[in-house]
Amino acid sequence: KTTTCSPTYFDKYKVEALLTNSFANSLPTTSCSDDKSPEDGFLEYCDLGPDRTAIQHDHNMLVRVGNKLPCRFFTREGLQIKSFRQLIELSQNANRNLDSCSDRNCSPDVHLYAVSAGRQFMFPASYVGEEFHLPHVRGADGKNGLSLKVLSTSPRLFEISNLINFDEISGLLERIKAETHPERRLSPSMVGGTQGGNNGQRSTLRTGENGWVHDGKGALDVGLRVFNMLAFDKASEATADGFQIVKYKKTEAYIPHLDYQSRPNTTRYNYDSAGKGGNRYATILFYLTDVEGHGGGKVFS
Repeated sequence: KTTTCSPTYFDKYKVEALLTNSFANSLPTTSCSDDKSPEDGFLEYCDLGPDRTAIQHDHNMLVRVGNKLPCRFFTREGLQIKSFRQLIELSQNANRNLDSCSDRNCSPDVHLYAVSAGRQFMFPASYVGEEFHLPHVRGADGKNGLSLKVLSTSPRLFEISNLINFDEISGLLERIKAETHPERRLSPSMVGGTQGGNNGQRSTLRTGENGWVHDGKGALDVGLRVFNMLAFDKASEATADGFQIVKYKKTEAYIPHLDYQSRPNTTRYNYDSAGKGGNRYATILFYLTDVEGHGGGKVFS
């Protein structure tokens, strides 16, 4: 029996720890944060401390660097680095594609993005019109990957291609039309309800109807695709609202509002995402029908 210690056989947790340790030893101590003292460095960026580190499903699997939690590492497109073999392949592909590439983002270098323990990857949008191609996430056509185009950097707003297909749209519409459960069927829109149900209060700020779809093949396929696009390590209903299907007729709308929860923390929910809590990380919008002439739209500010 032969035992190998080649780094290509390390699991992702050891890979994260080794990369974290490597960057910690090579980066200047002042390169990772503007609000830390000079003696702080990359390890303090990776481990934000117990009051600011959300506990994810695999928290106990993390391999510490000294007494610090490691970072996770992603490519610009949100591909999580889980092996050293990936790094080798990324480097080879970068050099192979350089000669034929005209995109301003092309480079022979492999750019990695470090994410603090317990935190979530965010696409590094830097200018309007920038594009992100995700060949590692199979798109709605079953062949090609997803692509994102930056529409705004603040707020961070993307147009996403190949995320949903017509069959999946039809499935969602058929499912909501057939729904009879009082908290999920199409009903006058509410505000302030709990996750995934029509159990809030009526408001003049929001008109129209909405309902919820939580199951069905189309919903599950699209939901998993969204989780993969956003580089979630694990797809879970606990971190999503489900599909809220909204129907607006003429004169109906939802006036400017905040999509994150601004209510106080409770014994059940901690909304403080700057600490250990969770809040609305992303809103994904699908237009399921077209309108004739003018009308319908969404404004972000």
